[in-house]
Amino acid sequence: MVSKIDNKFQIQLKYDPEFEKLIADGKMPDGRIKIRVNDEYLIGGEDHYVESIMTGLTLVDLLKAAENTLAGFSGDVELLDSGTYLVIEPHEEGMVTLTKCFSPTAVEDQSERHFDPFVVTKDDVISEIIRITEEWRDDALDVNPDIETVEWFERLQQSISDVKLEYQ
Repeated sequence: MVSKIDNKFQIQLKYDPEFEKLIADGKMPDGRIKIRVNDEYLIGGEDHYVESIMTGLTLVDLLKAAENTLAGFSGDVELLDSGTYLVIEPHEEGMVTLTKCFSPTAVEDQSERHFDPFVVTKDDVISEIIRITEEWRDDALDVNPDIETVEWFERLQQSISDVKLEYQ
């Protein structure tokens, strides 16, 4: 497989139509996600988002993958309900590879993967994961400031803090 070396990593979320109602009730909404490296979509497409049930959990998983990356280990994220996985692995100094795959076996075994990896700077990946999770968190807090005391939301906030502390 030939790696594509790029530096512009972007995550976009599309909120569930029930986002505000669910957040107001202290519940975790579903959503959709797409991930782009420069002009190529790693997850989703220009007009297509991949389902991500329980978006808050997906964001916590992204933060955990970021934490693993900062520690020099691999991390993976399962986009719940879509059967899609994103694997983030250490590469050369200051770089990581990002690979999409469709099975737990492919997460563990590179020979089972059918897509070429993208090579991206570790800083771009970590900073984008922090950016999108903080944006989602802030949007939720704008709807319901009291949500910060709900257990799943506390985990999200703690995960953001942990990654930011490691990243500094």
